[in-house]
Amino acid sequence: MSRRILHCFADTGVEAEPLSAYGDVVRIGLDPRDSNASQPVQADATTLPIADDVTFDLGLFHPPCTRWSDMPSARVDEAPDLIPAAREIATRHCEEWIIENKPRAPLRDPIRLKGDMFGLPIEYERAFETSFHVEQPTIHMTLGTECSTYYYSDRSAEWWHSVKGVSGDYPKQRLAKSGTPAPYVHYLARAWLRATVDRDDARSTSGEMHA
Repeated sequence: MSRRILHCFADTGVEAEPLSAYGDVVRIGLDPRDSNASQPVQADATTLPIADDVTFDLGLFHPPCTRWSDMPSARVDEAPDLIPAAREIATRHCEEWIIENKPRAPLRDPIRLKGDMFGLPIEYERAFETSFHVEQPTIHMTLGTECSTYYYSDRSAEWWHSVKGVSGDYPKQRLAKSGTPAPYVHYLARAWLRATVDRDDARSTSGEMHA
């Protein structure tokens, strides 16, 4: 039986492409783009149109990060904090989950991932709250930070596709600014798979002890 993955606050849905390697992805967004990697549903994630008894094996959430932005032009005071809403959806509908945001966001015991941890020529630091254990990686190699500030460069869309590790037809600006690199997604997904195996083994052992 294929795993079911919930992807919320995901209009562009860059992450759905690597996520689709692990199961069937249902993607919720206010204006979700069509994608071969996921089933897009146009809806406000905070009023999720999913019955209470529907559950997913994994949830990946991207609540808006404007409130935690360090960009001078960001209207941080007016931006909502939807991290608690993401956490509520996750605990209600997901066996395990990941909540992604800026490093300064109030996530619970997050790990931080950066491009140089995966040999990528970008900084793109992001924080991830997870319901399962994920090792905080160290820097393994560095290829330099050729472009550390989103899309403010002459880098081509092909360059950004290569760096982010995806092939879908995403707008360059969205891909560069808010697309989580595929190596980050795969790193987290592998930790989730390990946690799932450990959990299932523990349940099996418990069942044998009570048989």
